[in-house]
Formats: sequence, structure tokens, C-alpha cells
Amino acid sequence: MTEQKNEIWDRWQRGESQSSIGRLFERESSSIFGLLSPSGGIRLTARTRSKLSLTLAEREEISRGIVCQLSFRTNVCLISGLIKKFFLIHSIFH
Repeated sequence: MTEQKNEIWDRWQRGESQSSIGRLFERESSSIFGLLSPSGGIRLTARTRSKLSLTLAEREEISRGIVCQLSFRTNVCLISGLIKKFFLIHSIFH
């Protein structure tokens, strides 16, 4: 399905009409419109995680520290190499 969507976007960017793209994929042009219209006909870039975001393992480690009622400082020290990232994220949300 993703390959099909990429092909639709490629054809749309080359200037093909929704009707011609729909005929190629044996679909109504309205289904092509449904794919293109939410973004205004502009292909969105692939989403990526911020380098500042914590991984699942890091979030789990913090969660365990909170459940064990460890101090904030102790909890941060348990996560080696993440002190700067953790303080940045903590300061944003608190």
C-alpha cells in the first residue's frame, strides 16, 4: 500500500490529474483526492523522532524510579549520559 501511495504522490508531483491517476490504479478520482487533500496536495516528509526525546527504555527507567519514590536527582543519575536531555525535557514540562 505504501508503494502505491508513493506512486500516486510521484505522479501527482509530475502533474498528472487525479482522474488519470485513479484510472491507473482502478480507483475513483475521489479516492485519490482523499489521499492528496489533507495536506493540500503537498507530500509530507516522513516523521522522525526528535533527538531530544527519550527512548522507550529511558522512559521506563524514569518511571521505575518514580514508582520507587527515588528523588529526582537519583532518578536522573540512574540514566547515564542523559542528564542534559532529561533536565531539558523536565524543564519544558514543569
